[in-house]
Amino acid sequence: MSEFIPEILEERIVAQDDSGAKMSWNLLTTEEGKTQWEPKAEFPDGTVQTPIWMPLPGSQYLFLECPIYEALYEGTRGPGKTLTLLMDFCKEVGKGYGKLWRGEPYAGERLANRLVGDDGIPTPRSGAQPRLGEHT
Repeated sequence: MSEFIPEILEERIVAQDDSGAKMSWNLLTTEEGKTQWEPKAEFPDGTVQTPIWMPLPGSQYLFLECPIYEALYEGTRGPGKTLTLLMDFCKEVGKGYGKLWRGEPYAGERLANRLVGDDGIPTPRSGAQPRLGEHT
């Protein structure tokens, strides 16, 4: 029996630069005949990686790339505004602030407990971590 190779039905580019690096979401076929979206990061040296999390093209990406420190990100229920806010915080982790880089999501402890794991890494539907940054 031959190995299943998923077919790319659609590609939505999140970001691309002049060096050839590209982040995209690809709609793929599965062995069961269904479809699913998968993130993909391609680098100029030909390396391809599957990121753990990547912003959706559109509002999530635009919010994360906004050069203005204070920005309003609003919208309907469900498109990932809170997770995008957490990822915006995480962009600054590891830049030398150490234990001084701390934060607390405005959405409240119940939502923070659902979105941040015991290791402090944002993971939907995982264990509790009351404050981001305290694990450093």
